[in-house]
Amino acid sequence: MPCLTHRRPCSHRPTVFVGVAVSAFYANGGNIVNMSMSAAGALPAESEDYKVETAGLDASLKSGDPAGSHYNWVFSFAPKRDAALEYVLVDKVHPDGSLERVLDDRAPVFRDGSWYGRSVEQCVECEAAAWMYTVGDSLFLFRITVKPCAGEETVMLQPALITGESKAHYGRVLAGQRS
Repeated sequence: MPCLTHRRPCSHRPTVFVGVAVSAFYANGGNIVNMSMSAAGALPAESEDYKVETAGLDASLKSGDPAGSHYNWVFSFAPKRDAALEYVLVDKVHPDGSLERVLDDRAPVFRDGSWYGRSVEQCVECEAAAWMYTVGDSLFLFRITVKPCAGEETVMLQPALITGESKAHYGRVLAGQRS
């Protein structure tokens, strides 16, 4: 089940500019959000103060052992200027606008010039991971909220694309098959 839905029917073709597709999605309670995508996935969200570097999946899969396998959502961003952070929140945005908190860092620090965070482990057998067993790409939208110690919150919306090819590979590993 994707966490974003296209604004138009499936026959909608995104507008493409030199390898970048601009697609409209429903998010945040039905508001339309235009997101830039390339063949390699989502382009990084950027504000005056921060630029997203990573929003994706880190899968730890045991061959033939779905019960012993898990995944985490992983995120990183780089600051454009030095500033201590008060907190970083990451929410998965569902098409109905509801938010699901996946990360709450109340003591964020920059390491090697970037902030890094990961969600708690998610089991691959639970209902929340049903998307992993669907055919085709899965597209998720994350709301990244950054609060510096001195200043206002910055909110960035960042899509994350998990390709059907990656999901098929995960399925083969979980089934104990060689890739």
